[in-house]
Amino acid sequence: MKRIVLFIAAAVFVAAAFPAMAQSWREANRAALDAYKSEDWPAYLQSVTRLDELRPNHPRVLFNLAGALARNGREDDALSALERLASMGVVMPVKDDADLATLRTAPRFAAVVERLTKNGAPFGSAKRAATIDAKGALPEGVAYHSKSATLFVSTVIGRSVWSVDRKGRASKLPIAGDQLWSAMGMKVDQKRGLLWICTAATTMTPGIDAALEGRSALIAWDIKAARVVARVELAEEGVKHWFGDLELDSKGNAYVSDTTAAAIYRHVPGSGKLELWLKDERIANPQGLAFAGSDSLLFVADYPTGLWAIDAATKSVEPVAAAPDVSVVGVDGLLWMRGSLVAVQNGTSPQRIVRLGWDAKQRRVTSWELLEANRPEFEELTLATAVGDSLYFIATSQWEAFDERGKLKEGASPREIVVMKR
Repeated sequence: MKRIVLFIAAAVFVAAAFPAMAQSWREANRAALDAYKSEDWPAYLQSVTRLDELRPNHPRVLFNLAGALARNGREDDALSALERLASMGVVMPVKDDADLATLRTAPRFAAVVERLTKNGAPFGSAKRAATIDAKGALPEGVAYHSKSATLFVSTVIGRSVWSVDRKGRASKLPIAGDQLWSAMGMKVDQKRGLLWICTAATTMTPGIDAALEGRSALIAWDIKAARVVARVELAEEGVKHWFGDLELDSKGNAYVSDTTAAAIYRHVPGSGKLELWLKDERIANPQGLAFAGSDSLLFVADYPTGLWAIDAATKSVEPVAAAPDVSVVGVDGLLWMRGSLVAVQNGTSPQRIVRLGWDAKQRRVTSWELLEANRPEFEELTLATAVGDSLYFIATSQWEAFDERGKLKEGASPREIVVMKR
């Protein structure tokens, strides 16, 4: 789910606007834009270097840094930056970029172009796990109930949650329309047999009363009894909310990411309320959440800035450092699987699913492994869920095919829902 644009303008990435800590970014970004327009290359390099310090391992910033270095006659340093960019597994239009013109005759440049081209090749072994004939429903979340072998899929524009049984038969959960708005992230509490569903009333929600826009709720569906057993709504005067995803701890407490209010809420089952659990001005657009194998450390994916680690006991927040060849921006789905983080990155090019190596002692991402990318079945990845050694994920969300009012854009064709498994 992409609430902000990560990559804007040919020369420099423009920051998402969030409170005071973004001031340095905005200032450096403005200075870089001004210097670029006036062709003041030393000043441009100085500003982009500052942006790189503020957003380390950001592909677009690193790409711009390479161009700034080249403009200042530092060809070897520019090539090193491009080589590092290629090692991140991303794709960038370096071949014909005017800022890199002085590098084109270098053998190292040709090697970088070749590697970046390979980064754009299809990769992965996932197969179709389920296809639901609901074209244009805009699927977002996926969850799995192990006991009944049931797959659940949520839809934003379809305003529904689908269940798919072990024989592949799909049907909608009978949740009343006034209870379920756009259905977002979901998690199954395997011990208690509950499906937790995030739902949000937004401009994209079909048939929604405009007075409800900005409200969000958390729904508990009893899988065996086939009924809603709890619904907790969050509505604040003058504050808009959009519940995007959630995570459960071992006690069944739900932690919910609010992408619009830039906060994390917690619901204790039976309490009948959602409490503000954490708000940190450094986290601008929280998306996926994942506990690191226990209830002590919670990871949150902030779409523009990367991963953050939260000590659940003290609520202290730290940015997660990463090795020079690892980029963790643009992460939507996040989960803990067999001792590693698995991230769905739909804010990078290419969109992909990666496994991130984690050093618990240093609290650092040490490596990345490509799992899936650029498959012909894909049309925007969103969320994923782990079932043992298997990974289920939404392959055809089509977020970019719809406008902010939930209308299909001109020229776009609605697709059926495809869930894939690897």
